[in-house]
Amino acid sequence: MAAYAASKAAATQLIKSLGLEVAQYGIRCNTVAPGSTDTPMLRSMWHDREAEQHTLDGSPSAYRVGIPLRRIGRPDDVAEAVAFLLSDRAAQITLHDLTVDGGASLGPDLRAPPGPPVRIRPGSCPGTHIRDAVVHHRPPQAPGLA
Repeated sequence: MAAYAASKAAATQLIKSLGLEVAQYGIRCNTVAPGSTDTPMLRSMWHDREAEQHTLDGSPSAYRVGIPLRRIGRPDDVAEAVAFLLSDRAAQITLHDLTVDGGASLGPDLRAPPGPPVRIRPGSCPGTHIRDAVVHHRPPQAPGLA
């Protein structure tokens, strides 16, 4: 999984760097990052009838948050995103990584209840102008959910 993630990050940064170099010629460079898409590869990973539901629901213990839109993507969903980026309607979009995943990459499950409020007292943050604040935060999530 680490090599897969590293290769995706490297490809995204390569396209952004290339995009900076060729922007002066009117060339736009973007990447599309599809999530779970109904393809033979995805189906080959499903070994029982509940597998699609498990993909939608996610599994925090396996660092998967599920799909908030509650549907597996279709190849046409990804193709439409690519067609948009290639069109004149996207003339001002460059150096962008467009995620087409139904919200699965939102990170930690935002439906989880927030943790207790934390009071920040005057003087507790040296070098800032914070006088008094209450911050509501979510408990830390397992790494890899982002």
